[in-house]
Amino acid sequence: MHAGPHDDFAYAAADRSGHARAGLCLGTGLAGRSRIVAEQADRHRRDHELDIALGTGVRKSEQYRITWDKVNFNRKEIVIPKTKFGPARTVHIIPAVERALKALKKLPLTPREWKKGMPSKVPLQCVFAIHENRTWFTSAVKRAKLKDVHWHVLRHTFISRLIQKGVNLKVVQVAAGHRTFAMTARYSHLDKSSLVNAMALLGRGPTPLPT
Repeated sequence: MHAGPHDDFAYAAADRSGHARAGLCLGTGLAGRSRIVAEQADRHRRDHELDIALGTGVRKSEQYRITWDKVNFNRKEIVIPKTKFGPARTVHIIPAVERALKALKKLPLTPREWKKGMPSKVPLQCVFAIHENRTWFTSAVKRAKLKDVHWHVLRHTFISRLIQKGVNLKVVQVAAGHRTFAMTARYSHLDKSSLVNAMALLGRGPTPLPT
């Protein structure tokens, strides 16, 4: 993967009536658009979905298959079942994700009928009570007039943030659930600090031997 216009994709929080509302922001100068997306997300109670995506980096297909029995608040873990992308893995729950999950747990969410008169294909224990977010997310992005923004951008953002904070690429590989190191290495161009620190070692004199 190469750097694109949305590599710095991030969420902006707007405090409305004492509640954190997640929005979408690309760089600066898009505060108005961010508010539009925040309002759309809030309208559909999807702000927590954004926080979880940005705080875990899980794939969309993985996120919308999470069931409550796989969420362990005591151990701060979410178990992601085996998928076509790889074996089952454990995702750490950071504070923002924990808040979002607990907020979702309080909401009266129930799976809707798949079609009229047909039961939903979504498990009753599903955290989000839906299997797809295309409807509300596409609408939110359209209202914000953002181009080439897809849900997967949130995963790219999660990975990019870790690398830009100097996290070891092998650790990032585990956090992202990449099957191979090569998949993670595609983001290595973002790890400028490691290169600078490594080059700085060349300017240092040899470490004196103990006497």
